[in-house]
Amino acid sequence: MRTILVLFVFMVATCFTNELKAQLSLGGGIGFFTEGSNLSIQGRGIYDIADEWRGGADFNYLLVSGGTFWDLNLNGHYVFLNDDFIAYALAGLNYFNSGGGTVTTQTPFGPITVETESSSSAGLNIGGGGQLKFTDAISGLAEIKYIARTGGTLVISAGVLFALGN
Repeated sequence: MRTILVLFVFMVATCFTNELKAQLSLGGGIGFFTEGSNLSIQGRGIYDIADEWRGGADFNYLLVSGGTFWDLNLNGHYVFLNDDFIAYALAGLNYFNSGGGTVTTQTPFGPITVETESSSSAGLNIGGGGQLKFTDAISGLAEIKYIARTGGTLVISAGVLFALGN
């Protein structure tokens, strides 16, 4: 009886594992933050949960002199086109960190250097994007989102994703 129960549990688990098979894609790219007209280097991961739902995370390191600026985004994607071209709407959470540094400004009396303090803020993301499959393993990605937070900004990004599972 115990052997039959173990076999039954194994079969049920196998069925659900095949049904909920997910795919992870990792990649990188560049972003443009309209607030301050700053470029960023981006790392990104997307986890396919179901045909219509995905989870996404991205990290942006802003290329700004005078400090360290970065943000982390955790988003849910609702996929409404899912073929060689994937289109999706996104909503999620944002955490922005501006690290301390120094900013030097030239004045008629000489340069003035000011120490900046670090700060952080949280916000909400809303936007959308598209993903074009080049092969089964490589795809291009373009995304636009608005980050609603103190000093909110529009972010436009593009990059490449590499699928790690099929």
